[in-house]
Amino acid sequence: MTIRENEWFIQAPWGRICIIAWGNCMDPPVLLCHGSMEFPGNGRSDRLPPGLMISAYDLVYSVDAVARHFRWRSFVLLGHSMGAYIGKLYNVSCPGRLTGLIELDPINLIGVPPEHFSTWR
Repeated sequence: MTIRENEWFIQAPWGRICIIAWGNCMDPPVLLCHGSMEFPGNGRSDRLPPGLMISAYDLVYSVDAVARHFRWRSFVLLGHSMGAYIGKLYNVSCPGRLTGLIELDPINLIGVPPEHFSTWR
């Protein structure tokens, strides 16, 4: 069985975010960061404007833009390295949206107080 790859570009305030999907992106929705979603300035996604300092929260906004585009009420986020960090920040910023968070080779959350994790299960 061959699963076809689909590519989308989602509009964001600074440009486009490139998304690559395999299979039905609604059954169940799983977002891969870094992987099927390319953060600003990576792969075929547009860069942020010159001179703009990028923060992790800009990348959290990118995750939310993808979820809103596909109208996902909830989804699983699989994050590798920095993607795991962004997944943690997304979970804190948008509690209840993630039904699961899978971390591969995560980086540490230095300086984030434990009370920010009260919504984690």
